[in-house]
Amino acid sequence: MEEEKNKYAILCLLNHKNRLGNDIKIWHDYALKNYYFVDPDPIYPKLNELEMQGLICPIESSDGLEPAQKTYQITDKGREDFNVWRDETRHVRLTIHYLNRFRPER
Repeated sequence: MEEEKNKYAILCLLNHKNRLGNDIKIWHDYALKNYYFVDPDPIYPKLNELEMQGLICPIESSDGLEPAQKTYQITDKGREDFNVWRDETRHVRLTIHYLNRFRPER
């Protein structure tokens, strides 16, 4: 499962709250940049992959901004996958630590 670090980082974040794609990118690029936990690969292809796997799904934003931004939520399948990973790895406590580092600057 080491090759899927970004997958579980994203599922960890979405397990707690729906997020805009840009917020996920900020979290990925800045909050976790000093940790081995994530790969430096671009985040949007990973979001598309997770969507195709049925682990996350987009919700169209209704804030009136143009162009409409995607807000992502974890699916039941994604939550189940994340919980299995969390319970079977040594990352049980680390997931909380990484999630707490999400503080996008506005």
